Amino acid sequence: MNAVEARKLAAKYAPVFAQKVSNEWVLADQIAPIDFAGSFKTVADNPDALEELYQKNKNALIGAKIYYSVCETTTHYYLLYATYHILDWWKRDKPGNLYDIIRDRLDEHFHDMEGALLVVTKEPQGLVDGVVTVAHANFYLHTEPRRPTAVGKSQPAFKNSLRVVKFNETVDGNIWLDRATGRVKLYIEARGHGIRGDHKHWGGGDQIWYYNPKEETSTPGTIDESEQPNTRALEYELVDIFAAGGFWDHRFHDRVFRQNKSGKWGFVYRDKRRLHGGAANPPWSWNDHNDTSPIGEIGTDPARFVIRYAQGWGPVSTQYTYNPYQDI
Repeated sequence: MNAVEARKLAAKYAPVFAQKVSNEWVLADQIAPIDFAGSFKTVADNPDALEELYQKNKNALIGAKIYYSVCETTTHYYLLYATYHILDWWKRDKPGNLYDIIRDRLDEHFHDMEGALLVVTKEPQGLVDGVVTVAHANFYLHTEPRRPTAVGKSQPAFKNSLRVVKFNETVDGNIWLDRATGRVKLYIEARGHGIRGDHKHWGGGDQIWYYNPKEETSTPGTIDESEQPNTRALEYELVDIFAAGGFWDHRFHDRVFRQNKSGKWGFVYRDKRRLHGGAANPPWSWNDHNDTSPIGEIGTDPARFVIRYAQGWGPVSTQYTYNPYQDI
């Protein structure tokens, strides 16, 4: 596999992101590009740029980017998708008062990055047999795909799906597939932006459904407005984490990432003109707060991660034929 083939695979399996938005502050709940303020090196300016946009047009739409990586072994594909939001927020007085209202005691912080790992078994049919989603400091495992048929009803999507189970815990839910495209659908909460593979904790309110751009897929997304009157369908851009001059290339740049108090790499934020490592982490610093997996293993070594995390996958090779995190 090479980067071109990896992109085709990432586009083939690219999920639908169902984003819940708060009517208080729709701009802050939209998926955004990391270089929102102009470049990766000005990521600390993103909150100010968001406030400036709000003052001009509080109903503006932000061009969404989803950052992906692909790893391959002889038995599986591992497709990771990361979403970036400019703020993780809960309470506020007004958008113009950001520095006073983003408070650690409420788990509010500048920048937010969460995502999901799709585990695709190559044989016999290239099925998505598991989805591990990232929600704050927790991972959630979703298995056994279901296709929505009507409100409150479902049926098995694939007869040959593996029965994957967690060690000493129950599976957190089913994979849900988008009705229009048949793709995996991921549910992003408003404000905190935790991601699940089903409706749990998603809540009510307006929504934005983000679909992969039409030129990337054979089945563009559609919305039945009679069934979803408060929903908008938008496209997103797929961006390779390993693109030259992009996400991965900036991993040691101290105007983009710095280590925080926990030792993780975090997007930098500005406080009293000084830059600090924040609470929002890139995939190579993701981990579940009470699991045994090393920090970032979900991205950098997903084959060993899934072996450690659950069972029922069938044979799992740990010999990579493609893994850009490890220069393979």
